[in-house]
Amino acid sequence: MNTNHLNVMSALLRLARRRELGTESSLMERFSGDAEVLRVTLRELSGAGLVERLPTHARLTMMGFAVAVAQTRPSVRARTGVSSARRAA
Repeated sequence: MNTNHLNVMSALLRLARRRELGTESSLMERFSGDAEVLRVTLRELSGAGLVERLPTHARLTMMGFAVAVAQTRPSVRARTGVSSARRAA
């Protein structure tokens, strides 16, 4: 998995969290490559079973979602070990 794969999966994850479709234009706003690199990357991710390509947009598969979440940086709370229960006390 290369940087383009991780960047596209991260962009799809951010869009999914906002309940927005992963259209080519919305992905291009979040992806630093050109449109052809984006299309090739989506094709490769689709071939690996991480992304489902539909006529109007792309979306993460369940496996793709798991990989994208695992690749995100841990939150400050996770890094410091502060749980919500401890903060509430």
